[in-house]
Amino acid sequence: MIGGGRAGMDKSIDAEKINGKYLNTILNALPEIIILLDSMGNYLDILTSDCKDLIAEKDELIGKNVSEILPAAKAEKFIDFCQSSFKEGEVKSFEYNLLLAGKRKYFNALFSAVEPENKIGKVVVASIRNITELKEAEQRLIEQKAYFEQLFNNSTEAISLLDNNHCVIKVNKKFEELFGYKEAEIKGHNLDDFLLPDEVESAGRHYTEKVKIGQKVTDETVRKNKDGRRIDVFLQGFPINLKNGQLGIYALYTDISQRKKKEREIQYLSFHDEMTDLYNRRYFENELERLESSRKLPISIIIGDLDGLKNINDNYGHKLGDKFIISAAQVIKDSSRSEDIAARIGGDEFAVILPATDAEAAAKYCHRIRKTMAEFNQKNKLPKKLSISLGTATLEDSIQSLDDIFNEADQKMYVNKGRK
Repeated sequence: MIGGGRAGMDKSIDAEKINGKYLNTILNALPEIIILLDSMGNYLDILTSDCKDLIAEKDELIGKNVSEILPAAKAEKFIDFCQSSFKEGEVKSFEYNLLLAGKRKYFNALFSAVEPENKIGKVVVASIRNITELKEAEQRLIEQKAYFEQLFNNSTEAISLLDNNHCVIKVNKKFEELFGYKEAEIKGHNLDDFLLPDEVESAGRHYTEKVKIGQKVTDETVRKNKDGRRIDVFLQGFPINLKNGQLGIYALYTDISQRKKKEREIQYLSFHDEMTDLYNRRYFENELERLESSRKLPISIIIGDLDGLKNINDNYGHKLGDKFIISAAQVIKDSSRSEDIAARIGGDEFAVILPATDAEAAAKYCHRIRKTMAEFNQKNKLPKKLSISLGTATLEDSIQSLDDIFNEADQKMYVNKGRK
């Protein structure tokens, strides 16, 4: 019996040793530094596998007070938390930083009072974790956020941040300037309801749906401001991840009104005669080719040539001659419908394409020009009366081409001119 009891005691001792070694192994493997302190802030023991985060060697710390080791303000905090943990028994938390080996490091300390059985009495356990990487990451996020805010607010492009319902979360200053809406006016509302003109509403809402499913869109399009004025913009829409995995939209609008205006001016000038503002010969010939392909019959062509322009130039100067050309162009313009294609195809030569117009209607058109010209001569006292010779021809079937009709009208014009 005695032998059995001794064996059992030996096993108990062995288990205690094993448990102690096991506990030390665990404590040493933890990323935290475990420090045991008394209520006055005296170091009792330090458990860590990595001493690089200690302000001094373990042996130099144990037995000393934190006021001898830490900067005064931090030591005072340590002592306060040790005493309050003893009295209140609650876990206390404290963040602080130290300059170690020339580098600023950040720590989070948790203080709690414990009383191990049959040991040294009540002690404070301070669990200290190095949070430098976390703090640096937080700082980078703060800097990135500040950088983003500056880019967002000071961007030369109008920017809107939207949720996945295309409702406004935030807009920048340039957006407010370009479209005339303050953020408070449209925040929480669907942006399409404010910016989409009727003529592009369908396309605009289609773009919104594309971005909402994760696609990027870019386009040169039109949006309207608060006053309803159309603005040419280069639109870019990007899907972005918001909080909790929510998909949002980052929309950028670049004002390209001036460029589009220049493009339209260039395009206009490339197809219009600068002096008369009628179409030029190139546009007229393009339209002949287009209508030739469409064969939407009947199509009539009118050819006109000013009478006596050389005589006017020779006797009164080219300035008056130009006035005669401009006046004749205005008469033709006033006599034409919006769908008619009136052009100046030479110095004093004009041509008009009358779509969906038969020979009878073409003759009435010629009569309208002569009548309008007569009214012009009554109102304007010029050295010579404004006069034009006209010829007309109509394509009514597919046997002839529009070139044939053009030549026929041209020949008739010369016949009529010879009769004057």
